[in-house]
Amino acid sequence: MERARRESRTVVVALVDLDNFKRINDAYGHLAGDEALRWFGVAVGAAIRAYDHAGRYGGEEFLLVLTGDSAPSRPNRAHRSPCLHLNLEIQARGSQFQLNCSMGAVVFDPCKELSTAESLLAVADQALYVAKAAGRNRMVLQSAVSVGACQ
Repeated sequence: MERARRESRTVVVALVDLDNFKRINDAYGHLAGDEALRWFGVAVGAAIRAYDHAGRYGGEEFLLVLTGDSAPSRPNRAHRSPCLHLNLEIQARGSQFQLNCSMGAVVFDPCKELSTAESLLAVADQALYVAKAAGRNRMVLQSAVSVGACQ
């Protein structure tokens, strides 16, 4: 965030949750579920740029930090996310199934918001709940509160 402020660049913070993952563990076993998480992580890592960041946040949830965009490109950047409607086919431990995900995202724009990492995560988490409630397998992009930090 400090680098984004210095360079007047946006940062997209997104929480991604694998839809109905408990069903996968229940139907195919926890070892297949663990393998599916690894495959998902590899797919996300291959889809993002070298200077973006992705990691497992907890359970079947992942955190993405997509950095370095100028303000005009920010809406397109979030919607081009590697996880949006991923529908990844997994073959694990003799079974085949599909992974779908829901995503909640927020754009940190240093010219419009004075936010903390914690507040951005909270907004992304709220957006994730909206995506889940709207039927899953979708992304919801929320805006952080604008306070006019730049001139």
